Amino acid sequence: GCAASIDGELADAWLAWSDSVLGQANGTLTWARYHLAAAEGDRARTVASEALALASAPNQPLVRLAAHRLLGEIETVLGNFIDAERHLTAALDLAGTCEAPFERALTLLAIAELHTAQGNTSEVAALLDDVCHLCTANTRPGRRSRGSSVRNAAR
Repeated sequence: GCAASIDGELADAWLAWSDSVLGQANGTLTWARYHLAAAEGDRARTVASEALALASAPNQPLVRLAAHRLLGEIETVLGNFIDAERHLTAALDLAGTCEAPFERALTLLAIAELHTAQGNTSEVAALLDDVCHLCTANTRPGRRSRGSSVRNAAR
């Protein structure tokens, strides 16, 4: 916790010093993830919304995608399923526009988590099959275990 906070503060200080517009959205998104991990859902939502705004000017579609996905994950945790679906749909659309299959897989995984949280487990298996298909050529440690966790929770 403390080391992550110090690293984030150093990155923020460097961005402020450099007057760099690019990078601010990523840094803010990192803070939103930090707040979500610290179980500060409302603060995470506020900071992720700031990241989304920063990623819109100048247009940074991959960062916007990540911000929408994180907002969807935050809203899922907070039980705001309509807002979660709206953000995850926007993220999925951006993944298609950007032709980013791994980002699509991560977003489908978040959608599967949303369905699981809603108790709508009938669609989870198909979503996870899509995730596994997309990740087959691009496997990274941890992604399959997250998918397995969602699949087990949906049973």
